[in-house]
Amino acid sequence: MAHRTLKRSSYEHLVDRLNRFPQGAPPSETLYKILRVLVTEREAGLLALLPIKPFGAHEAAKRWRMSEADARRVLDELAGRAILVDVERDEQSVYTLPPPMAGFFEFSMHVLDYERASEVIRTASHIGVGICYCRHKMEHMGRSCDAPMEICMTFNSSAESLTRSGYA
Repeated sequence: MAHRTLKRSSYEHLVDRLNRFPQGAPPSETLYKILRVLVTEREAGLLALLPIKPFGAHEAAKRWRMSEADARRVLDELAGRAILVDVERDEQSVYTLPPPMAGFFEFSMHVLDYERASEVIRTASHIGVGICYCRHKMEHMGRSCDAPMEICMTFNSSAESLTRSGYA
């Protein structure tokens, strides 16, 4: 039987990268459509090479095999579109690719702007507040932070189920 080699797209590599987070983004045609709206094929390929932990332009430049100045321009462009999060540490920008949920999609697409969030809350049949999945997982890995744990909101049937079961 002949082997067929299919070249994987940069978007497929990005999905693999996103799935390195505790709460990933299972591959689907919808996911690929969303990613094509958010980033170019080239940007998807670059994002797929980024580390999980926060990093600087020097690290991105090494991984991307480009100058640090060029890497910084790309990083700042992506941060300007909320694809990456950038913070200043010791007068240097440190970048992070947020997790897919809640983070990457919400930041870049502003999924729940104030008006929509208010409407969801106003019309919800049930509202629950539970433990942050990401922080809880990190606690079990011995990498907890000082941020509050009870912050993740759920609505409607999910909230009804989680509150009834004592999880929210």
